[in-house]
Amino acid sequence: DPSAKGRDDMIVHGADGTFALRKGPWKWIEGVPVDEVSAGARKLRRDQHRPQLYNLELDPAETKDVSAQHPEVVAELKSLLERYRDGGYSRELPPPGTKPAARAIATLAPAEGQPLLAEPLAALPSRPWTVYPGEWTARDGGAWAAPKAQADKPAQLKAALEFRDCENLDNSAPAVSPHCRHSVR
Repeated sequence: DPSAKGRDDMIVHGADGTFALRKGPWKWIEGVPVDEVSAGARKLRRDQHRPQLYNLELDPAETKDVSAQHPEVVAELKSLLERYRDGGYSRELPPPGTKPAARAIATLAPAEGQPLLAEPLAALPSRPWTVYPGEWTARDGGAWAAPKAQADKPAQLKAALEFRDCENLDNSAPAVSPHCRHSVR
């Protein structure tokens, strides 16, 4: 529709956590590096991860950060960026004050039996574990996954496991025991 009004603002963002928000003559850049950005990349791109405000009508090359001279614009654009982040996407925003519905987190029933590994995970496990199509990270002592966008299969972490006799966990038992059942969750 040629008579339709365009958006008043526009947001772009990178996978590394850098956001740029444009509204009128102003461009607000804010970087919040995600956990997966390496320390070397953070150091190399540290200028992109600091807050910056530019007036593109007066400075189209973005050579002079004017955030100190325009704190009211900074406050407005920071608030607008926070709404975009709360919405979880960069499409047109819902009305102010609208919060997205909380995402459900799946919980599992407690595992039965004796745990063989009780230490929290500080990193994703390596071999013999194999990661299937999800996005994986280690945090809060565990391995967390989300399926890739438009993936047909859920995120999976697989490994071949060797089970010992249920009643004798001192590794002297045979590798396979017909006396007990095992469940891996």
